Amino acid sequence: MLIWLSSRVVALRRVKNVLSGDGGDAELRRAIRVQGNFVEYVPLTLVLMGFSEMQGANRGVVVLIGLALIAGRVLHALGVARDPEQFSFQVRGMFFTFTALAIAAVLCVGQSVWVLLQR
Repeated sequence: MLIWLSSRVVALRRVKNVLSGDGGDAELRRAIRVQGNFVEYVPLTLVLMGFSEMQGANRGVVVLIGLALIAGRVLHALGVARDPEQFSFQVRGMFFTFTALAIAAVLCVGQSVWVLLQR
């Protein structure tokens, strides 16, 4: 998804002839923010999911976290990319993203605490 989002930014930069920043163009600004928002949330969530799985978390729970993250990112991208922006898509997208991030964090910390208490 990051490659697709980045390709979209590059394509818009070419069409709008903007090398840096958004050049004051609303469409390019939205594309840059969708890409940036993806980069801000997805890597940390994936790392937490990986740590949770390495600590023995239920694979089904990790898969559900991943599905929530994907749904959140797709909804957010659809909401922001449209003109006018679809605020309800953005809100739902961020809800799924934050939920995935929070559950992954709690699961990772919980697994760590559980292991420490078992010693």
